[in-house]
Amino acid sequence: MNRLTTFLAGIVVGAIGIYGSMHFYIVQSKDGVQLVRKVTPVAEFPYVDVRSFTMADWQKHGQLTVALTKAGKSKIFSESASSSIGNTVSSTIDNWSNDQNWPQ
Repeated sequence: MNRLTTFLAGIVVGAIGIYGSMHFYIVQSKDGVQLVRKVTPVAEFPYVDVRSFTMADWQKHGQLTVALTKAGKSKIFSESASSSIGNTVSSTIDNWSNDQNWPQ
C-alpha cells in the first residue's frame, strides 16, 4: 500500500468515526453496551456510562434521556433512577440508625 492509499484510508476511517460520534451514543448500562441514535447531531463525547447515574446526572444529560426514550430503551433510564432512589433511601436509613442522638 503506498502513501496515498494509506492517507485516503485514514480520511475514510476518520470521516466514519466523526459521523458515528455525532449521530450515536454508546451507552454502557447494566445490561451491556447499547448503541442509541442521538435526537440531533451534536459534537460531544459519544460514550456514556449510566450504571451509577443519579437523578441529577440524568438532568444534566437531557438529550441522552430523550434519545433513550425515542429508541424504546427507557428501561435503562428507569433502572438507574430506581437504583438511585433506593440507594438514597438506604443511606438515609443507615445515617438515622447510626446517629449518636438516636434513642436506644
